[in-house]
Amino acid sequence: AYDSLAPTWEDIKLLATTGGGDKNLCTIGAHTHSHPILNQLSQKQVIDDITLSQQLFTQYLGYIPKHFAYPFGSRLEVDSSYFSIIPKLGFATATTTRRGCIYPQHKNHLYALPRIFFGEHFMIQSAFRIRKKRIVTT
Repeated sequence: AYDSLAPTWEDIKLLATTGGGDKNLCTIGAHTHSHPILNQLSQKQVIDDITLSQQLFTQYLGYIPKHFAYPFGSRLEVDSSYFSIIPKLGFATATTTRRGCIYPQHKNHLYALPRIFFGEHFMIQSAFRIRKKRIVTT
């Protein structure tokens, strides 16, 4: 149903080559293959799903991205037991879906980074009101 909304591998390759590289206009990050709620799967199933995604990146783009985004990243959908999987699969960082800004303290929590969600009604002013002092890592 949503396949028509997703970029094709050709689209992703275009972004990676014309917007990435030396221009550094965008970074292509990785995700899972089937977009599951990780806490509903075993760690082996999570590893298999992410590994399939990595194989597809290698097949279509010739490389595996360095950064990962959890498909659903709230405390209910992914917990710290899954954060240890990501570096073992070769990723440098991972973002959750937990709202927040990144602070120097996050250097010790590179696989549980917060993010700012840009949705239809996003206002840039709200980005600076998100968890100014609270660091969420679990």
